[in-house]
Amino acid sequence: MRITLFLSTVLLSSVLSAQSKKDVKTYKIKSVTENVTSYEGGKETTWKSEYRTFDKNGNTTEHSQFNPDGTVKQKELKKFNAKGEVIEEIVVEGKNAGKSADEEDAGKYKHALYKYNSDGDETEDLRYDEKGNVIKMTVTVYNAKGDKISETTNDASGKTIRKITYAYDSKGLKTERNVYGPGDKLLKKHKYTYSY
Repeated sequence: MRITLFLSTVLLSSVLSAQSKKDVKTYKIKSVTENVTSYEGGKETTWKSEYRTFDKNGNTTEHSQFNPDGTVKQKELKKFNAKGEVIEEIVVEGKNAGKSADEEDAGKYKHALYKYNSDGDETEDLRYDEKGNVIKMTVTVYNAKGDKISETTNDASGKTIRKITYAYDSKGLKTERNVYGPGDKLLKKHKYTYSY
């Protein structure tokens, strides 16, 4: 099967093929549409396969993927703060969707809100269902050096469903990662050894 891609925009195709954040900002690209034409068995079929929109800082605010029949495969919407950090994300899985970026939520609708500390480290990840109900919340804690020391995920009732703790040596290198399930039951222990 031979596939030819046609990118619709007024800019040069060489600029769009890179689609780097820098190029998006430099050329003030607002959106890009990708059309696919397939040639199979002597038949030519063209469809819009992807559509992206960008903010003035070059961040992707919408990324929609489509099936050949025109139905939405997956749609991602993101909002960013002034530092360029994602503060809200909505992912809607459509027909024939693959796995989403978050394995736990694969194949599900996802609405997430994020919070960060002054160093730009994510401190809170709040997930909602399609009706706006909280599904789970993950809180991440850091030590004075900025090392992640724990991630605690609670369900909608506030019950801890997973906790991950980290330990570091005097150089700040990670030495342990421990994963706990409900009731603080240890599920996995990872140890890290370094050679110098």
